[in-house]
Amino acid sequence: MTGFLIRPVGIIITLFVLIFISSGCNDPSFVGEDLVEGDRIDFEVTEDFEISARVVKTDSILTFERFDRLGAHRIGHYSHPFFGSIKAEFALHLVPQIPVVDTSETITIDSVILALHYDSSAFYGDTTVPMSIDVFRLNEFYDPRNPYYTNHIFNYDPIPVGQLLNFTPKPNTLITRITEGEDGSDTTQLVPQLRIPINNGIGMELLGLDSISIQSDSLFLTQFNGLYLTTTGQSGSLMGFYPDNPRTQLIVYYTGDGEEQIRRYVPETQFLTAQVYNHSYESSGVEDLIDSEQDQTLIFQGLGGLASRINIEGIDELQGSLINQARLRIYLNELDEPTVGNEQTIPRLLMFKQNEDGSLSPIEDVRIEQGSSTTVNFGGFLEDKVIGNDTLSVYEMNITSHLQEVIRKGNNPALFLRANNTANLMGNSRTFGAGHDEFPIELRVIYTR
Repeated sequence: MTGFLIRPVGIIITLFVLIFISSGCNDPSFVGEDLVEGDRIDFEVTEDFEISARVVKTDSILTFERFDRLGAHRIGHYSHPFFGSIKAEFALHLVPQIPVVDTSETITIDSVILALHYDSSAFYGDTTVPMSIDVFRLNEFYDPRNPYYTNHIFNYDPIPVGQLLNFTPKPNTLITRITEGEDGSDTTQLVPQLRIPINNGIGMELLGLDSISIQSDSLFLTQFNGLYLTTTGQSGSLMGFYPDNPRTQLIVYYTGDGEEQIRRYVPETQFLTAQVYNHSYESSGVEDLIDSEQDQTLIFQGLGGLASRINIEGIDELQGSLINQARLRIYLNELDEPTVGNEQTIPRLLMFKQNEDGSLSPIEDVRIEQGSSTTVNFGGFLEDKVIGNDTLSVYEMNITSHLQEVIRKGNNPALFLRANNTANLMGNSRTFGAGHDEFPIELRVIYTR
């Protein structure tokens, strides 16, 4: 009879090791601090690594592909004394809801309104500060079959066709609209929205298009290229909107041959809603940190802002080893400045490796996690942990598979830690660097020779 004979003591030890590795995150101490000693378990722990880092600007974010697009978009200007400022703008295609020409002999435009449906969850900054919005006409047709990134420069006429000055955004307040009729006034409750007056000439131009120009949405957009929205004046907040929602619309109120009429121009999913973000760091606290080696401070931002590039030396000393667990911990450094309004830290960091051609791709642990719906392999979430007698906020990341890949391939690429830009998340985070006296970046590895 053939087989394996496993002694009870061996079973207990094996189970203990598996339970320890799989539940290491539940212990308030860092991985490896409470390893059982003894020659029966040949595990070793090391944190003898040299970590260097620098703060870098990230690449632009893909914000529009025809059938893969952002949900919320933002308009506004937000400024922070340490993290710098960001300005948000977007381009918008609108097409006729009903592609029919009005044949009235006499048309009088009563008003034209651009209604933007608020997204309260996409706000950032101090919403009590008054804002101003300008609406411009795009000067050319932008093909929605092309991708668009946050650094795209759109060509628009410099004279605004609509403005809303010194208003305070109210993303949670219903709009009450009162209309007068033969039977008296009628009150309608509208979803929270921003209503921007547009020049009446735009309404006359739209109603004056012939049947050929509006027989298809594509032909219409070659006549009316779309709108571009931006802010002027002081900084306050980034305001969130749903540009793809049918409640976002350009509304023309008019009288045709003595009868009140309404024409609506609405977004369609196959047409353009392209977000633009512009970051500026001039005279901010992070200006001198960018593109230089940092051992005290790392910076992370959402919406295509700053990230941190790190290098880990000493991995080659583990050549020939099996990496059982490797976890990187970075401590959050709370800012001294008080937060105002809806400000937040980055909720999660992702890690990417630099390929030979300079491009970035997720490390193996992130890639595995993205393909799994049942386990969390990488982590990276901001969490509060009890360390000693203190409760500290930390980002803790599993990079086990990455280190094993480095050992196997013999190369050690630079790593980039950044916000999940594809999720269009807002926020700013400052953390301690690898040279900090009390809370340096820590990498601890449990391995077997």
